[in-house]
Amino acid sequence: MPTQRDRAAAFRQTLTGLAKLPYVLGADWFQYADEPMHGRDDGENFNFGLVDIHDRPYAELTAASTSLDLRAIKSAPALPRPDASSGIPRAPRQPLAQFEPGRALQHWDRERGFVKPSSEFPLADLYVCWNRDALFLGLYSLDIVEDAYYHNRFVPKTDRAEWTVRIAGREQPVRARWGRAWRRWSMNLPRTC
Repeated sequence: MPTQRDRAAAFRQTLTGLAKLPYVLGADWFQYADEPMHGRDDGENFNFGLVDIHDRPYAELTAASTSLDLRAIKSAPALPRPDASSGIPRAPRQPLAQFEPGRALQHWDRERGFVKPSSEFPLADLYVCWNRDALFLGLYSLDIVEDAYYHNRFVPKTDRAEWTVRIAGREQPVRARWGRAWRRWSMNLPRTC
């Protein structure tokens, strides 16, 4: 996260969301203190403690953790989660900004833009948003193909997962394959679609 305020907001959102799930009994914080000043021997160097390397609490984060009334959140009646079936949310100002793993859909309204799956066991989550020029679809999925099983670690296109989108009034579906290489994908469609 870019700032401690962003970390605190993400913490509050995540913990509140977890507390609302009836099957979640508890959550724990990964690490009390940040990693050493120059990181670990393996190169990992993150700011994910509740306190810094000098044992000083991160004020925004600790305030967020102490201000949440988890008992009240947990005991509140469960409300149906909003999704795209009640209306597609507007796209953020730059919907394709930060197009990289872990950040590509960060500023989308993924709660209201979530598209309920049509299959019983979906392998991905689909999100939608719009602006006056386009309809944006975002897919969150894991690449489950193990490249180690392929010659030269190259996975042929035919073995990669395929995403198919059917559009009313359009005879052919839109198809896209994905894999370890992240790519922007777009298609111009008539405005009447």
